[in-house]
Amino acid sequence: MKLLATDMDGTFLRDDKSYSEEFNDLYKQMLKQGIQFVIASGNQYEALACKFDEEIKNDLYYLCENGTKIVYQGKTLYKKALKKEDAKEILDILKQDQECMLVVSGDKHAYISKSFEDKKDFISLFMKNVQFVESYDDIEDDILKFSIASFDDQMEQRIEKIQKQLKP
Repeated sequence: MKLLATDMDGTFLRDDKSYSEEFNDLYKQMLKQGIQFVIASGNQYEALACKFDEEIKNDLYYLCENGTKIVYQGKTLYKKALKKEDAKEILDILKQDQECMLVVSGDKHAYISKSFEDKKDFISLFMKNVQFVESYDDIEDDILKFSIASFDDQMEQRIEKIQKQLKP
């Protein structure tokens, strides 16, 4: 074996977002055997790296933002941004629903409407590098992905509506 990759939430991390202290010893053994440990997650690099001790966090590879960005030793090795016209088309559809929190994940930051600043404590549980914006149209960043969060029971209806609006 040369590489071991793991998801974080619900796999590597416990419910309280911590991991077993035994991992640090196991990690040292993996390094001695030439096995690279890779974090694969939909989360931001900053939210992933802060979970690990200083002595190992820079030695890990991070496949973050659902694989659209790979970071090693704090440097981006790879990123796959959406085409500008595709990002704009999707953004125009997603920003129509003002009740739904839209997260635009960029290369530099995640962007969320200022109308959701009151959810800052909740957001900080999942993202560490967020900018609140007046308008999503003002974002000047490579867009990696979009996420939506609903604080009511209408998510299924929202998804159906979005799917109908997207081109096949």
